[in-house]
Amino acid sequence: MLRRVLATLLILLSVLSLAQAYPLQEVGTSAAILLTQPGSSRLLAMGTGGTGAAQGQEGLWWNPAALARYPYFNVELSFRQHWVDTEIGYFGTSISTPWGTLGLGSIYSQTTGIEGYDIAGNPTGQFATRDMSFKFGYAYSFDTLFLGAAVNYISQDFHFSRVSGLAGDVGIVWEFHPGISLGAAAMHIGKTELGDPFGMEIRYGFNAKVFTNMNLAYDLVLPRDNEIYLAGGAEWFIADFFSLRAGWRSGPGIPSQLGQLAGFSAGVGFAWNDFFLDYVFEPAGVLEHVHHVSFGYRFTEKPPKPTPTATAFVPAEPRLKIETRKYEGKMVFIPKATKKDFAVKGFCFKIKDQDGKVIRTFNYAGKAIPRQMVWDGTDEQGRKVKQADFSFAFEYITEKGVKTVIQAWPTVDPVLKLWFEKGGEGVSAQAAFRFHGPLAEVKSWRLSITGQDTNQVVKIFAAKKALPKIIVWDGKDLQGRWAAVNKKYKYQLALIGKNGAKAILQDNIIAIPARTLTPKKGKIRFKILEILFNFNDAHLSAKMGDKIKKAVEIHQTYGQKAKIEIQGHADDVGSAWANHNVSRKRALEVKAHMRGLGIPAAWELKIAGYGNEQPLLRSRKESVRARNRRVEIEIEIPIPTKQQK
Repeated sequence: MLRRVLATLLILLSVLSLAQAYPLQEVGTSAAILLTQPGSSRLLAMGTGGTGAAQGQEGLWWNPAALARYPYFNVELSFRQHWVDTEIGYFGTSISTPWGTLGLGSIYSQTTGIEGYDIAGNPTGQFATRDMSFKFGYAYSFDTLFLGAAVNYISQDFHFSRVSGLAGDVGIVWEFHPGISLGAAAMHIGKTELGDPFGMEIRYGFNAKVFTNMNLAYDLVLPRDNEIYLAGGAEWFIADFFSLRAGWRSGPGIPSQLGQLAGFSAGVGFAWNDFFLDYVFEPAGVLEHVHHVSFGYRFTEKPPKPTPTATAFVPAEPRLKIETRKYEGKMVFIPKATKKDFAVKGFCFKIKDQDGKVIRTFNYAGKAIPRQMVWDGTDEQGRKVKQADFSFAFEYITEKGVKTVIQAWPTVDPVLKLWFEKGGEGVSAQAAFRFHGPLAEVKSWRLSITGQDTNQVVKIFAAKKALPKIIVWDGKDLQGRWAAVNKKYKYQLALIGKNGAKAILQDNIIAIPARTLTPKKGKIRFKILEILFNFNDAHLSAKMGDKIKKAVEIHQTYGQKAKIEIQGHADDVGSAWANHNVSRKRALEVKAHMRGLGIPAAWELKIAGYGNEQPLLRSRKESVRARNRRVEIEIEIPIPTKQQK
């Protein structure tokens, strides 16, 4: 903290000393004034205060170091209707590479309707001026420190004369605290081939995220050809797809004829998927008002294809078994040989209802075992059936003849249990085992719960009758004491069928990591941890679904007495604005998933996006940053009664 304070004071002192020593020139001594006008609508609407707030391609015109603050490809096109029949078009893009971030941009300016006169003052007719600028930039990220530079080729065509030249930019951005950054840049350093200087300026910027949905940006600008001025504004995220912006700058070159609102700007921004559209309005009094429209695309990585959740299954046949998986509303059946001493020459697979009636048949005559069979939940006539109410049978032909398996054992849904890092006994301690399939074909069963590492038996359930649809473990051991909730467990279900066949189903109980929080009076508060996301992405991976499902189970147990807040987080790569945006999108994605699992719309689910303000750990290692790209579900429930425990 002391180093941050000292660095901030050093920057402020350098600004004050430079303000006294900087040689100011007269207005109009610089060339290519219009081509130094920045092009991105978002920061124009915020009063042009972008030195510490720019990101991605915006850095080409505010601070080249900001190119590295957006680590993906992004592109923006814009058009600006300026004063006195002047039009400015802008293109900018940046893309990240393993060696840094590259930026490429261009500005085209045209002014028409200019009246020409000869030396004697006689009119010669109207003419137009055309200016063009091409810029190439490079930036590199050192975790929270960003450095960048750019070179700019500028060409001016003024009536019958033409001049060109090269200008350079250098800049630095330091994100010295989550949500707060400082920037400094020297822009447009250079001269034309005729020796006329470009409009060089030194910029110092400050950007801060306040609350959870607002950015503030301020710049102190020292131009070589005019007075020092201030510029800045605010950006307010009303929703994920809509934002409002406003700003003001004190100068230079804002004459009183432009009206009382001269120097102010306002705009709106829209975003959907990875596309965005921004608009800016600048009042100009007696001159025509300035309108600026930008649209573009910010590329983000797409998550890998979800991995289906496997359901433990062991059939009666010892030489061939079929695993089942639920995936996107479908059932995937995967045959696997338990021995490799036989070759299958034909295969028939039948799905049956609970009464033994065939619902759907898959025939693979004269073929080897298929790699998988996908059932969409319909019968032979294409009608939907309840997937929970089915069993299956199969037969296969080998060199030894036809082998038929007429019984398939029940399947077990994934068993979820909270696993508290530091205790938390009695908090949603129960774990439910739900069974599907031919339950009535089971003659007797025995369910053992043991420690995952110790194999010590914690609880036993057994009966000489059909398997029930659900068995609930209340979290107590054989002696009636609470089993430790910060331990992992596994289960083994031994079955004996009515035909005498035997099978064993076993798997780990899925431990949902949780952490206890400071309790309120009469309440228990805890968090379900680390629902993880890919970098700069808000798409929910299928393998994170178990944690969300457990939160839904708890909410449904306590109803509206349970208070839930879904908290989105991001890593420390990129700007505070981008991280806040993606963290809020992650929270909304989890909320939508919980609604889809059955939480009524009338029951409140709060969301919050914290960006990178609350990291689990701080490190440049990708493995640590990956854990910070997360959602946590904070739950508050009444202290459980004996019945609830």
